[in-house]
Amino acid sequence: MVFRVAPGVALVLAGVALAGACTTDHESLSKRDWGSGGSLAGEGGAGGGGDAGAGGGDAAPDAPTEPSGAFRLRVLNGMVDADRVRLCFRVKLESGDDAWIGTPSPASGLPYGAILDVSDLPWQPATQGFETFAFAGQLELLGNLDCARALELVQGSGPDAGGSGGASGSGGASGSGGVSGSGGSGGASGSGGAADGAAGAAGAGGVDAGVPDASAGSAGTAASDASAGSDAGGSDAGGDASIPPPVLRFARLGMIPPGSLLADRSYLMLLSGCMGGPSFSDASEETICGKGYSDVTPTLANSVVELSRITQPMRSGVQFFNGSAAAGESDLLSVPTEQASGSPISVASRIVFGRIAPRPPNLDYPASSYGSPLSGVELQVFAYGATTPGVTTNWQAALGGITLENEKNYTVVLLGPNPGFAQQGWWQAPRVVALPNDP
Repeated sequence: MVFRVAPGVALVLAGVALAGACTTDHESLSKRDWGSGGSLAGEGGAGGGGDAGAGGGDAAPDAPTEPSGAFRLRVLNGMVDADRVRLCFRVKLESGDDAWIGTPSPASGLPYGAILDVSDLPWQPATQGFETFAFAGQLELLGNLDCARALELVQGSGPDAGGSGGASGSGGASGSGGVSGSGGSGGASGSGGAADGAAGAAGAGGVDAGVPDASAGSAGTAASDASAGSDAGGSDAGGDASIPPPVLRFARLGMIPPGSLLADRSYLMLLSGCMGGPSFSDASEETICGKGYSDVTPTLANSVVELSRITQPMRSGVQFFNGSAAAGESDLLSVPTEQASGSPISVASRIVFGRIAPRPPNLDYPASSYGSPLSGVELQVFAYGATTPGVTTNWQAALGGITLENEKNYTVVLLGPNPGFAQQGWWQAPRVVALPNDP
């Protein structure tokens, strides 16, 4: 069956739970079939949400047809509980076999709020599935390993592992998973791990997300398998000082099914929510990571949205993508400060998590109407009904050095915890980024 990404609706992907009950049999775990999955989020689900309100989430009946262009797929890191990740990609071939692509990328890690362009990877969207794996923690332990050996390392089942990881839980009807596995012990010599002789990833663990209930539009949640290692260091700083965070964590995210994406469109894949694991807990954890989160029930998911290329002469198009699993209905305004020209502009209103709107983009204004200089024009995100913004940045910072132009479109993305929630621990702060729809 061929899935299509409905206009304004995210293709919300949760990973696939391993078959069977929760287990700590590490040897048998490493031999299990990974399976395949992925579903199209429907109205009312975590990816589809309800009606988008004034901003709109679906294309108007008389909306113009999307123009053809080059295939573009970019990944935006909005994972809340790590400062950076490395990503691996695996293709499901027409034969049913799996093929890894390259090494964990980028080598230095993809920072929170940064984008990785994967448009040129050797993958055929029409006939092949596409899976994403995320790694967090002491990423230097991955060294120059290829993706297959990196996964073996964090699972504790390969020749490079310093110890065994915890077992994965199976997904429930709504994707919630089992309890955390037990931690692994270090290698005989206390070393190993990456090929360059770095310390072994003792007790490194993973996350395997639950299968979503497609009929309910559920995004699914992840079953935590991250187990505490003997090394409490690393880039992940947990919330409970008595429980060291895992040396490495990983998550297997959902597959983009064959035929889901069109070869002439531009897409954005967003990582959102939290991977979880021991020590990644807080009294306000659902405000940070989204509803249903705990250190053993992660909310990490990947969603794919199409970025519109519909333009108008002498107009700059803008869309708003609510990518915060912890946020409710949100409004986006562009507001010039006293140091800039321009007019206040309401871009979109009442946009729920996983929705991009409006579609076509807001094409009511030329680039000059947003104001100049862009460093003096604020992007303000409000919780619906609030009188003060929860998160604010300026256009220049959000765009990362490029500028607004006519006959081009841009998408503004909300990331992170509920807007307005301060960064005080292991989580990243709420953030707003912007990117061109057709770079």
